[in-house]
Amino acid sequence: MMENGMGAGAPVDISSRAESLFKLVEEIEKRVQESPIIYGLLRDFREMAHEYILLFELKLSEVSGLSPREKWLKRHAMLDKLTTEWHLIYSLASATELGNTHLAKYKPCVDLAAADIGLADAGGNYLLIPIFGESFSLTTVRYSTSNIAILKMPISLIESPWEVSVIWHEMAGLQVIKIREQIRDFLEGYAKEKILAAPVARKMPDGSLLA
Repeated sequence: MMENGMGAGAPVDISSRAESLFKLVEEIEKRVQESPIIYGLLRDFREMAHEYILLFELKLSEVSGLSPREKWLKRHAMLDKLTTEWHLIYSLASATELGNTHLAKYKPCVDLAAADIGLADAGGNYLLIPIFGESFSLTTVRYSTSNIAILKMPISLIESPWEVSVIWHEMAGLQVIKIREQIRDFLEGYAKEKILAAPVARKMPDGSLLA
């Protein structure tokens, strides 16, 4: 098994693509060592990607009836998925450093939105990082050991302050997550108290190598 997690029998283009991804992650890690949050997120991504590739290869070896080309296509689809996730992490690393000057003035809006929505203690549940991107969105990084949430705001916001109100809409996403967790905890506690079968989480779709 190679360091990048690809099987020894993987095509050269697949293995080299995975190896290039990990080399790039390691290179960016060296550049952001002074930022513990970003450095930790890059480390989490690297470990997640490695485990994801190992799991994918294991599942792929258990599937019968696939031609070499079908396996090749599925491996590329898996790497495409990792590359999409890496684009988010890379954008965060670069945008945080590049946009700090402009981002700082929006922190009061983010803090006020958190308080208005009832997330005054959001910092205790999520490490919220605002960055500039193409549009408004709120993304949680589920594999992050720091429980990171990324609030993306369009760069056009600098010249169109009337769009600031959308921050409240995006921040509400964290409240939805919080409510879901409260419902889950209540159901599990109630089931335990009443000696009932606890709710069962949905299983990974059968046969989905990319799930």
